[in-house]
Amino acid sequence: MRPLKTVIIDEEQPTRELLSTLLSSDPAIETIESTGTMGVVLNTLKHHSVDILLSDIKKAPEEMIEFATAAGKTTRPYLIYTSHQADHAVAAFDRQADDFLLKPISQERLSQAIDRAQRHIEKTKAAKQNEPLNRFEAHSGNRTSYIAPDDIDWVEAAGNYVSLHVGEQQWMLRSTMSHFENLICNGAPFLRVSRSAIVNLRKVSQLIRINPKKKHIMLSSGQTIPLTIPTKELTDRIAISTDLRS
Repeated sequence: MRPLKTVIIDEEQPTRELLSTLLSSDPAIETIESTGTMGVVLNTLKHHSVDILLSDIKKAPEEMIEFATAAGKTTRPYLIYTSHQADHAVAAFDRQADDFLLKPISQERLSQAIDRAQRHIEKTKAAKQNEPLNRFEAHSGNRTSYIAPDDIDWVEAAGNYVSLHVGEQQWMLRSTMSHFENLICNGAPFLRVSRSAIVNLRKVSQLIRINPKKKHIMLSSGQTIPLTIPTKELTDRIAISTDLRS
């Protein structure tokens, strides 16, 4: 995992210097800004994807988070409030805090907070990777199309590309077959049935047994595709996709 880009905002220079020093010993952290000025932080949020925001509670980080969202950032920074007053903790969590540190901040307590931040960020990224894809951007000649996974009949390997078969049309997408398999088969009704083909299980209409060792799949479009995986794997996956649809 790359170092987590971290911004420190605190009007007290000794606190900024202490936090920067403590964080410098952690290879998982890259401090990209340390300032007491709101404008500097807003500019940093505009030009960088910030993972962690360490802020004194008086610096109104809610405004910074709203700014980051408006600037097109898809994930808000993990927000750690700091304060000299313990009774600010309740207010901190009321103001979207992910964590709270009481000053003076020790190496141990800061390290624990960073560990929590790292686990949270990794979990959030993993969840996003598991979200179903909405569209694929694919090309045919001078045309670009945005194709929904449900519209794809089957996918064919084509060197460093894959060919998306949608009805009678074919669209090229730059991707290896293995990479595309990881994208489209993650929780979606698609199955790789051979080295060179992935099928939409909801488009499968027939299983054709040519001989005991040779089988083909027929899609609702009439296209036939060789099947090289075990038949039971196909039938089990079709049953699952049917259950999920009903």
